[in-house]
Amino acid sequence: MGYVDVSQMTQRVPDAPKENLTKEDKQNLEFGPLTSEKWLYVSKHNPNEELPAPILDEPPYFIVIFTFLNYFILSVIGHIRDFFGMRFYPESFEAMVPKNGYPPWYFAFESFYSRRLKKRLDDCFAIPIHGVPGRYIRCFNRYSNDYNDTIYYDEIRYLILWSS
Repeated sequence: MGYVDVSQMTQRVPDAPKENLTKEDKQNLEFGPLTSEKWLYVSKHNPNEELPAPILDEPPYFIVIFTFLNYFILSVIGHIRDFFGMRFYPESFEAMVPKNGYPPWYFAFESFYSRRLKKRLDDCFAIPIHGVPGRYIRCFNRYSNDYNDTIYYDEIRYLILWSS
């Protein structure tokens, strides 16, 4: 993505701007206009009939195995990166090495998850949103020039919410 000028941005999630939308415009953004009668359905259930048993889907074994294998590979790569980083870039690991006879604040293994995996997961799944998620979702733009150690927020962008 390259370097982004963050001088006009804030590290705090900004307050959402006021939206001057009519009630009809808000409904169209959140739910979408329904223009065809053939898509209108009413859910009906006869209370005298028993509900069917829910289907319990278990993931196939190869998905479970490959998920654990990917997690293992990420962990191994992170530990290798820590090993070489402590030798060649000790200034980045000052809190994990003893200083002046004092023990470190925390050990590399204790903070491994938060340093190597959590920031990457947050980049994907912890995006601050504004408003009620409907057909569209309003997300704050985020930028980071230092691999998500500090995150800067910008304006709001509209995205299609595929999961709803």
